[in-house]
Amino acid sequence: IRVMALEAIGEVDVVVQAEAPEPSGRLTYFAQGHFDEVQEHLADDPKVEGVAPLATEVAPVVALATRQSEPQVHILGYAEEWMDGFDRLVDGQGNTLSLTDLAPGQVYISSELANKLDVGPEDMVQVFLRPQQPSALEVVGVYEKGANPAGELSVVMPLPYLQGLTGEEGRINSILITNQGDALEGARHTDAVVSSLEPMLEELEGPALEADPLKQDVLDEADEAGSIFATLFLVFGQFSIAAGILLIFLIFVMLAAERKRELGIARAVGTQRGHVIRIFTFEGAVYALIAAAVGSLLGVAVGWGMVRIIAVAFGQMDLELTFAFNWRSVVIAYTLGMVLTFAVILVSSWQVSRLNIVRAIRDIPEPPGQTQPLMAQFRQWLSLLGEGFRQIPRLRVVGAYILFMRADLALIQFLWATLMAGYLAVLLGLFLAYAGIAGEQAAAWMLGTSLIIIGVPLLARRFGLPDRAAFTVAGLGLVIWWLLPPSVMESILPEMEQGIEMFFLSGIMLVIGAVWAIIYNSDLLLAATVRLFGRIRGLAPVLKTAVSYPMQNRFRTGITLAMFSLVVFTLVVMAFIINSIAGVFEDTEALSGGFHIRADTSYAYPIDDIRTALQETDGVNLDDFEVIGTLTGASVKMKQEGTDQELTDFFLQGVDPVYTDEVTYEFAMTAEGYDSAQEVWQTLQEEPGTAVVSAFLVPAKVNYSVGGPSPDFMLEGFFIEDETLPEEEVYILAQDPRTGLEQRLRVIGVLDQRAFYAQGVITSQATVNTLLDETVPPLAYMFRLSEGADAEATAKALEAQFLEHGMQAEVMADEIREGARTGLMMNNLLQGFMGLGLVVGIAALGVIAARSVVERRQQIGVLRALGFQKRMIQLSFLLESSFVALLGIAIGIALGAGISVQIIDQIGTEFEGVTYSVPWLNILVVVIIAYGASLLTTYLPARQAANVYPAEALRFE
Repeated sequence: IRVMALEAIGEVDVVVQAEAPEPSGRLTYFAQGHFDEVQEHLADDPKVEGVAPLATEVAPVVALATRQSEPQVHILGYAEEWMDGFDRLVDGQGNTLSLTDLAPGQVYISSELANKLDVGPEDMVQVFLRPQQPSALEVVGVYEKGANPAGELSVVMPLPYLQGLTGEEGRINSILITNQGDALEGARHTDAVVSSLEPMLEELEGPALEADPLKQDVLDEADEAGSIFATLFLVFGQFSIAAGILLIFLIFVMLAAERKRELGIARAVGTQRGHVIRIFTFEGAVYALIAAAVGSLLGVAVGWGMVRIIAVAFGQMDLELTFAFNWRSVVIAYTLGMVLTFAVILVSSWQVSRLNIVRAIRDIPEPPGQTQPLMAQFRQWLSLLGEGFRQIPRLRVVGAYILFMRADLALIQFLWATLMAGYLAVLLGLFLAYAGIAGEQAAAWMLGTSLIIIGVPLLARRFGLPDRAAFTVAGLGLVIWWLLPPSVMESILPEMEQGIEMFFLSGIMLVIGAVWAIIYNSDLLLAATVRLFGRIRGLAPVLKTAVSYPMQNRFRTGITLAMFSLVVFTLVVMAFIINSIAGVFEDTEALSGGFHIRADTSYAYPIDDIRTALQETDGVNLDDFEVIGTLTGASVKMKQEGTDQELTDFFLQGVDPVYTDEVTYEFAMTAEGYDSAQEVWQTLQEEPGTAVVSAFLVPAKVNYSVGGPSPDFMLEGFFIEDETLPEEEVYILAQDPRTGLEQRLRVIGVLDQRAFYAQGVITSQATVNTLLDETVPPLAYMFRLSEGADAEATAKALEAQFLEHGMQAEVMADEIREGARTGLMMNNLLQGFMGLGLVVGIAALGVIAARSVVERRQQIGVLRALGFQKRMIQLSFLLESSFVALLGIAIGIALGAGISVQIIDQIGTEFEGVTYSVPWLNILVVVIIAYGASLLTTYLPARQAANVYPAEALRFE
């Protein structure tokens, strides 16, 4: 995005322009002598490389030979003698084009414009810079780059000639400034240059001028836009990260189980727990170093592929995304991956070290944990910490390091013990719940209450409550609490604000609760499974064996279920959201406000009376139009009265009575006394000084935004979820920056989210004219076609007939569908990205299956000796992995479907037309891919188990 931004502005760092444009949007001209003063002021500034005058316009251009036209073309007038340090015009062969070679009436055009108009050197074009006075110009050359700042479609000519064509002799509307350094580095000096210019510009006569930090603003906006993608993938990637953490923990616990006898012997001959921790930690650090490197490089490859896909999605919106490689990003990813993995390894190493020496040597299960009293653990931590600090003055650095490591592990042990005892969970839960209430943050409140739900049953264990009851109550409590309808929480704490972080929290808490409830009631699940499928001939013994083993190993099975459930949960929720919102875009009539074509014209040649113009035109039939609404507007300064806001540049739109009579947009909230949307629209015309605003200008309690630029102007004091506007009337102060005239606008309605083509602040045309003290010509039109009229053909006819006015007509239904397709492609990409997390769950099944073959080798021999055939052993292992995979998939689908009711209900309160709809096809695809991949992963271990010979297995040590 930065690349595109820099291509459009090149070496231009700062632009001096009038603070207020004309009501039409045209840049205000000022005396060219101001350029001399600015140039003289910056002449000795070592941070400035060049200063140049510029006149720029936007106007329609028509090719006389081909009759092709473009309604919005940037016309630039340069003074070449001042262009040192700026980009030069360069053609396709790399030759520099000089403006001094041009005679009056000759111009250069961009290659994009040449392709659009199908013209080349010696062809003639017409530019409509004045009403009914087209200027014929000869194309002398075509440039590939260099015309900055401008869009892709541009025309360049000498400054005096453009001044003559516009009647602005001796006047310009911009002063360009380029700083020392290349296109990117020059932005570093922007703040200093702007600060230097501000006092001098205030003393100039004529229109008030300001120094606009163009490049810095563009780069900041590019970074904000780019952060949307980064935040989006990070938020949805958190589930895969969580699943990865669980997998790392599982692998090291299983690695310890494999070496249990070896570790027991080592402890018996004098190895301390700290030594065991260090052995595993250092071994894990080696794995982490290699794995983080491989993961970072694979991430670059996956990122390249995703950028290619996103580029296709956004290419239709003229957003040309390119892959940008940055070593710093790779290093950060590698470091974070390494640190995260190392932290998990440290915790798992501590867990591994807690083995009973005798039971480890005999390779029998550990007894229920017999932990030290909490205060004894706390004193042990303080003792180790104090001893470590005492070693530092004695210069025993290594000893201090070892003691600090042991202290850290003792602290982890203490915190884990207090958490499992319930004390820490309850205390931390109370703190977070209070913080959530005080800060009106739903995330802290829900997390705090969840910890209390977990902590209370765990505390009850200390007084004799069985584990099964404690974890079942905690698990079911979490599931019920997070699946409660939003209205329940709103009735308790109505002022809570929540954002995208709730999606991650809800997934984690729901999965923890569901897995606890299932794992600690595994015997019931086992009995139900055997009862349901055990009557199938020959399947009962295989099924009992397959289901019993996972349920006996709660820890492994629970972690694997959590991994599968987390990823499936995210995929299912995304599928529900996409499926439910997709229906909204099918109703193009509602999204367009009841209109079919929108059209914009050039400020250089507005249409005085559109109906008269249509009647006098041969190529368009006036009868094809049922309704024609006109829109005007102006750039003004705004702020909300009664707040500490500063006046901010914003666009005020004015609509005519025809538009307000016919538009079908509804309102999310209105002022008291209005019973229908039509009453609000009618008041907008009949009562001067009233306005309606779009929903994005009002803050929301529930905000699933993932970053990006926010509006320059926002209302305060109420939320979009409120049913009506505050009793105390909301006023916006609008000011004409040219004259200082002000107008109070009373907000009487907030449009709902489906008002796609009614954005910003909207008032009547009469109010706009009053504020500006002049009649503002309309520059945009909304057409509703008569029944049977062809929208696409009519749009093309409008452009052809009004090309000199720069009319650009678009079929609104096509725009809406195109936007929906782009959004759908992005959502599918996100689903694919989150689907990568399934690799983690599938890998876990493979690890467990491979370990089970070794771990159960003697058991396999016994089964074979009792009469189990090879196919029965293989089927048993496949059913075992199928049981875990299908159970994880079922949990993810059930939880995703449950939480989606809340999410879609919340979206529906803001976006009318969103309804809960089950995406059966998406869910089926998720099930098939996840289950199929899990079978493929466990097939080889299952086959290996089937090939075990009974005699060899029974002799296995």
